[in-house]
Amino acid sequence: MCADHRLLFEITANVVVIVLIHLAIGILANKQKKMLLRRYQKFFRPFHWEKKAFLYNVILHISFWKDSMPDLPRRLSGGFSKGRLLSRDISYLREFESEIRFAQIVHVACFLTLPFFLVVNHPCLRGWVFAGYVISHLPALLIQRFNHPRLLSVLKKCHHHGLCAQQNFSASTKNAAECAGEIQANA
Repeated sequence: MCADHRLLFEITANVVVIVLIHLAIGILANKQKKMLLRRYQKFFRPFHWEKKAFLYNVILHISFWKDSMPDLPRRLSGGFSKGRLLSRDISYLREFESEIRFAQIVHVACFLTLPFFLVVNHPCLRGWVFAGYVISHLPALLIQRFNHPRLLSVLKKCHHHGLCAQQNFSASTKNAAECAGEIQANA
């Protein structure tokens, strides 16, 4: 095989293997979702500096580009949509928060396979593999980190107003609607 064909083969093999490994991680993680959320919940709590969102709003301007990112789990498997809030129901908001944490777990797990591909690949491909990982996972992780503290804030406010027991607070007090609407307005 000449060098050009070998390089093309390695690129194709990388794409196929990386996609298959990431799909396998997503499928396996989904089967162990409750255990993963319970086991790793403290690792995905928002940091104090994230609550003010300066990095996300002022430096990265996430609110301007986050809606252009594809919501692949929903498109591929009909899974939970994290693109925008579809309900103001407290159980839905809790599930949304859980899905945000789960998305972070899956993206970090996929990112953890990067060193393997950096080691086994030809040096001329390592930069491309690294760039592919960053492009495919970092924006999604940043969006999840951006949304998580905001959603937790909404849940906390709703709990503070005693709305957790209500099934659908869009039909309740003005404070409840403001509480749930806050994250939609900031999205």
